[in-house]
Amino acid sequence: MPMTQVPAEKLLDFLADPASYAHGPSSVEIIQTHISYVAIASPYVYKVKKPVDLGFLDFSTLDKRRYYCEEEVRLNRRLCSSIYDEVVALHFDEGVLSFAPKGDIVDYAVRMRQLRDGYFMNQLLEADQLGRDHFDRLIKRLVSFYSSQSPSEEVTAWGQIDKIRLSTDENFEQTAGHVGAFLTRPAYGAIRFFTQRFFEKNRDLFARRRAEGRIVDGHGDLHLEHVHMEGDDICIYDCIEFSERLRFIDVANDVGFLAMDLDYYERPSFSDYFVRGIGDAMDDKDLLRLLPFYKCYRAYVRGKVEGMRALEGEVPESERTESRKRARRYYRLALNYCVSGNDPLVVVVMGRVGTGKSTLARMLGDALGWLVISSDRKRKELAGINMYERGDEVARAKLYSEEMTRKTYDGLLKHAVERGRDHHSTILDATYSVPAERAAAVEMLNREGIAHRFVEVTAPDAVIRSRLADREQAADVVSDARLDDFPALSKRYVSPHHDEPLVLTSVSSNQPIEKTATEVLEELVRLNE
Repeated sequence: MPMTQVPAEKLLDFLADPASYAHGPSSVEIIQTHISYVAIASPYVYKVKKPVDLGFLDFSTLDKRRYYCEEEVRLNRRLCSSIYDEVVALHFDEGVLSFAPKGDIVDYAVRMRQLRDGYFMNQLLEADQLGRDHFDRLIKRLVSFYSSQSPSEEVTAWGQIDKIRLSTDENFEQTAGHVGAFLTRPAYGAIRFFTQRFFEKNRDLFARRRAEGRIVDGHGDLHLEHVHMEGDDICIYDCIEFSERLRFIDVANDVGFLAMDLDYYERPSFSDYFVRGIGDAMDDKDLLRLLPFYKCYRAYVRGKVEGMRALEGEVPESERTESRKRARRYYRLALNYCVSGNDPLVVVVMGRVGTGKSTLARMLGDALGWLVISSDRKRKELAGINMYERGDEVARAKLYSEEMTRKTYDGLLKHAVERGRDHHSTILDATYSVPAERAAAVEMLNREGIAHRFVEVTAPDAVIRSRLADREQAADVVSDARLDDFPALSKRYVSPHHDEPLVLTSVSSNQPIEKTATEVLEELVRLNE
């Protein structure tokens, strides 16, 4: 009886054995993705598709794997004609796997010529060898590829919102199990909220993209690792072959992937140069307007892929650990696009003592991956005292003097501004009791051109008193404020007035903290529109 599917362990043993290959490589390196086994047997690379059905792709049968191997060769020759050799069959005869045409065909592999190491764009970037000339050549190649197409009605139809939503909805459905492991629940909710609002508010824009022929048969997986640049040769390889839905896309979707990848590597200047170059060359005036949406989508997809890989038992633990880290980082980047468009932003979480602003600030910082700078910590750092030490009345009077408060708030702002100059966002956790303190923050941030939002956290007096009372028994509280300080501190606090030049939202912490954090993130999405 013929074998219908090669056990993964047997297939991996075969691929890892140099004797399996007619050209006799000295060694073989095996790399696993969530959908493929890749055998690097220099000077060739063999890629075998895993027999999986993940919804967005289906390699579950031998016929499907053969078809998609053939499609991979055909489609990738459009932008990289030199390395895709052919599809080769794996045979099984008398218990032995072989590429020789003997026995039953049990699987297929795409055979490629190996690209020289050191010339992939991510490697050039990490070696600080990537320059604008590389992007000029890449832009020219991509613009030629996109502009040469005359999209059919079948392709253009995939620019409709209801069809794009098939992919975004699928992402959210498939990553529900990642919540808590790789992204927070407030982040998951806010990204869904952003996606839905973008569809609702930009119906005319999506219709215009179809009418202008901006929906193309694109690459679909255009990131730095898939671009090889050696001398004058450019090879853009490993496009999406398994789904027309994921390949029939807006040019902005393709461009947004590589731009997002550059953001991931913290090179926003290259990202901006690449996007503007494509936009200018294609006379695409709406490209920048679409980028936050498609960057968010692409970062989320990468988070999903890395998350899936992190959960695969057959992937080595060291690789799963790295995938977990990457998944968290990609999901955070996706949320950044929703609330700040990836420009630096300072969020000031303020309010009376005991309202829960520090807890909220930490949850927002965890969701976004932003540094949280606390006035309580900054004050004690400046004073050179232990974080959890509460001094006597005399010591506290000195610590909370007007001069020390001014130094503390100046220190908060300077730290946030330094980070903003380096294109990093920050959350400030401080009371900001009086208008003068808030005005000073606004003035400095405006002067530096750094966007900012104020979030006032509120809670009923009874709730605040209960929280302050609980601090009496806690050993890990940085703030010195206790129940007996509440009357004086409340009297000093002046709620923001509508005349103040603040971009302000107000939330109650008298509810589950995840709900409060979700409300804040959704309001940040609105303010960023």
